[in-house]
Amino acid sequence: MHNTASTSIENYHFKIKGEHEDKENERVLDAVKRLQPCTGRVIWQSLNKEIENSSIARCLNNLKKGNKIISPYSDKCPVTGVKVQWYVTVDNGQTKLC
Repeated sequence: MHNTASTSIENYHFKIKGEHEDKENERVLDAVKRLQPCTGRVIWQSLNKEIENSSIARCLNNLKKGNKIISPYSDKCPVTGVKVQWYVTVDNGQTKLC
């Protein structure tokens, strides 16, 4: 028999948190499609900083694992000036900066 606390926790992890993360994944994928090639920080700025940087990173990792995006190269970020991964959608096929 489940107690109320464990049932509530399970509901949060499997339903509420899952739905929230799915929505964030969709927003990040839409941003990649619109901005590609792009960096995580560029995505963050384009979403008006509404999603935390760490959540952007989680979304990018989820999308890579789901074969929705790839990171074909690393180069200097236009926002931070640091060498970072650039992302494109799998069907884009772009492998270097224009």
